[in-house]
Amino acid sequence: MPLSTDRPLRRLARHVLLAATLLYTAVGAAWAAPFNVYHWGEVTQTTATPSLIPGIEIGDRYSVAFVVDNGGATAQSQTWTGEHLRCAIWTVERLDPSGENYITVMEFQQDLTATPPTTVNGTLTTGPGGALTGMFNQIAAVPAGSYSATGVTLTPPVEWFANGINDVFYDSGSTRSFGSALGGVPMGPSNLAAWSGPNPYDGECGAPAGYTVSVDVIGLNAAGGAVDLTLSGAQSGTTSMALPPGATYPMAFPVQVNPGTGYAVALTSQPTGQSCAVEGGNASGIMPAANVTVTLRCQGGGLPPSGVTAVPTLGVWSLLALGLVAGGLGARRLRARADGPA
Repeated sequence: MPLSTDRPLRRLARHVLLAATLLYTAVGAAWAAPFNVYHWGEVTQTTATPSLIPGIEIGDRYSVAFVVDNGGATAQSQTWTGEHLRCAIWTVERLDPSGENYITVMEFQQDLTATPPTTVNGTLTTGPGGALTGMFNQIAAVPAGSYSATGVTLTPPVEWFANGINDVFYDSGSTRSFGSALGGVPMGPSNLAAWSGPNPYDGECGAPAGYTVSVDVIGLNAAGGAVDLTLSGAQSGTTSMALPPGATYPMAFPVQVNPGTGYAVALTSQPTGQSCAVEGGNASGIMPAANVTVTLRCQGGGLPPSGVTAVPTLGVWSLLALGLVAGGLGARRLRARADGPA
């Protein structure tokens, strides 16, 4: 009886189907998440903030990308809310002298998981084909935190806006910025054409490891109360910290400073009856790739100044006792002379 060819063909078909299923699963897993959407615009200067961020010029092009992750396996029929935002990436580019290639002037990344944006309205949505059907109405970080920046030197605090109204990027306490030729980053469902994506994203997102600035305290009296210091240069801007007597020192400011960023520790209040000062050459400077400890020394209130050794002194009763002893010795000597030979 001749062998049937149906069974081997069915077995082959099952193997092909299994391989296709595994390939689909692998591709789906690779594209599971996250995804990004991005917008390109042209840099301009507005009257709201007349000073451009140094290194950025009118006519440069900028982009902003938002990375989202809701755990979905595809970009089809998805909804991403503010809690699904993972990263904001701002880039400024400029044509090179040949006019053919763009060079990167600034790249900024903020980890939105570590420090979420301060304002998020609306949602990001897609249809069955994966095309955008909805866009956030606004996203802003005032100030930005947990960020890294290359290219231009940014002075904290940094702020950015995607709301169609504000200049798009600020630094140095909102005294410098750059705007968009469109009047702001276009947002909302009526501006879907201004955005590209969503696309699978496998890049890095976040800030480099920051380092702490601690303060060691010498000579702070309990009666004088606490002293207050500020640290400038941290990602969130200027941070204050109170140093009470009797605490465990060194004490670290509750923020981190990125290596290569300028920082400064300043004293903003004095304790009662004492004079304190931040000592050493590391009270300000460029943050190294290591933690920094500065010294706060307080003088007065019964404490000797720095570098001076206190001389012990006698109290009133000690002086009286010393006088009585000296007087007694003198009386004994006079009596001995009176009893001697004539």
